Amino acid sequence: MSVSEIKSNAAILKKDEYAILVKLFAKGFEWISKPKVMTAAAKSKTATDASPAPKKEKTEPLKPDLTKEIKTDGNKVIISKALADQIRADNSVIMSQVAIKGSLDSKGKSNGFKIVSVDRGSVAEKIGIRTNDIVQEVNGFALRSSDDLKKAQQTFKNSGKFEVKILRGGQTKTLYYEIR
Repeated sequence: MSVSEIKSNAAILKKDEYAILVKLFAKGFEWISKPKVMTAAAKSKTATDASPAPKKEKTEPLKPDLTKEIKTDGNKVIISKALADQIRADNSVIMSQVAIKGSLDSKGKSNGFKIVSVDRGSVAEKIGIRTNDIVQEVNGFALRSSDDLKKAQQTFKNSGKFEVKILRGGQTKTLYYEIR
């Protein structure tokens, strides 16, 4: 296996006709070209058979499209209660779709968490999170450390509405969310 290309937020690994996209800071990978898997019958055929062994592509279980659980109403993002409950139970629903790192202001003080990357088509993208955003507050609670992130998550668990203050392109912006 060899690295065939390095991108700003991913690397492409190849071996023969197979390739995978490994996203940096993410918990998974994406097949670019999937390997073919032979059936048990095909494996039992001998190499002297004139006909080529039938191949069957390995299928993965379909994941539900969680982005359908998100709507917009003016400047507010509406998140279904079902999706909110899923995120509350397992925050990797969102955290596996973004890469974050601590952010420092010009004086070297923590000013939130910078979004390094957002998976295309993800729940995080659909709710308005963009690469290079700096998430500074949730419901008025400043985010300066990983402990602050945990406290913000607890706030989210008990809320039907919440606001997220971000710094985007040097401008402060507030994202509004409601759970219905």
